[in-house]
Amino acid sequence: MDAEGICAQVLIPNVGGFGSGDLLERKEPALMLECVRAYSDFLVDWCSADPERLLPVAAMPFWDVEACVAEVERAVAQGHRAVLACSQPDAWGEPALADRTWESPASPT
Repeated sequence: MDAEGICAQVLIPNVGGFGSGDLLERKEPALMLECVRAYSDFLVDWCSADPERLLPVAAMPFWDVEACVAEVERAVAQGHRAVLACSQPDAWGEPALADRTWESPASPT
């Protein structure tokens, strides 16, 4: 990175498809969630070589809102700097992002 003049690298978790949508093909919710967690854990470990320059972005289990909230909290506690959300959950049989499903219970109506 130094030789190329790069001061930091953002590492996006696209192993499960950009936004983690490909993980839905596993069709087993527990396995899908463990895949998200395992990759996020790996990424934090990988970035531990230089956490000021290697910036991990956590994958999210967008197909389960409660699990997603829990994973955001877990990822932040681990040192992730951002989360990657699926931009088209409707392409995977989930409600579109404009759907009220994705709103927090405390969101204004």
